[in-house]
Amino acid sequence: ISQKMGETTVFFLPRISFVGQKAIIDALVSEGMLIESDTKLAFSHQTFLDYFIVADQLEQLTYGKTLLDLLGAADNQTPNLRYRFLVLLQELCDMDESLFLQQCKLVLESDEVRFYYKCAVFEAVAQCITPSDTLCDFVFKYSQTPMWHEYIRQVVYYGNQPHISYLSTKGSLDCLSP
Repeated sequence: ISQKMGETTVFFLPRISFVGQKAIIDALVSEGMLIESDTKLAFSHQTFLDYFIVADQLEQLTYGKTLLDLLGAADNQTPNLRYRFLVLLQELCDMDESLFLQQCKLVLESDEVRFYYKCAVFEAVAQCITPSDTLCDFVFKYSQTPMWHEYIRQVVYYGNQPHISYLSTKGSLDCLSP
């Protein structure tokens, strides 16, 4: 269901599309995850849809797709889908930091990705509770560029003890100044 909704950006699907899955659909409806309206099905809350789409996207990333493939054209990179992208980044960072860094470099270096989607990379990093030195090095490298310095300073470094500790051990606390 989530895959079809994610592909079509439609939030209701005809129930007839799931004839062979009646027991599963009925169970999800009885548990309140899906709602049925006439002949249509929908998730009862947007977060259920987002969760299943992100899970599917994580699987696609592990099988060789890139974040650029999943994002598609800039016209598809809308504000309402940005939250889902942020959740995807957070989950990817927790799941496989190496893949996360590889994919984030692609996003940050692409001319086909909207700026506010690129910002989500550093928002996801800021949510990491115990960032590795590799992750901190990644952020530090971008913080040294004029394009990202102020944004990273405010979003990642301010009030984020693990990243401040990293800067302190590196002797680079000066990057906290504007």
